[in-house]
Amino acid sequence: QLTQIEQAYQQGEDTGVCLMKLGLLLKHYAIIQFPQTQLRHLCGEQWLVFLQKTSRTRPFLDENEVDMIYFPYQNTITPSVMSKLLAAVRQWLMDNPHRSYRSIRL
Repeated sequence: QLTQIEQAYQQGEDTGVCLMKLGLLLKHYAIIQFPQTQLRHLCGEQWLVFLQKTSRTRPFLDENEVDMIYFPYQNTITPSVMSKLLAAVRQWLMDNPHRSYRSIRL
């Protein structure tokens, strides 16, 4: 699905729609990967803390940190920021290969 979102963005799909899809993909995958953790209501800094705790490489640090917190609420971002977000999401997904019944203490 990430590849589909990236391709849709490159083909001119509305940035806001792509950002929404990106956020939904990340949240859905996290809920599946960590079913014992209460994730549905996490947002903002709490969501970022979860993403950082569950990644070996911590792709959402530095400039991506602010972008990650606020991107669901934006309609447009620069292509370079979108590229960084896509790379960060891809890295987080790679850091969390499918495993059932994982949990993390928040």
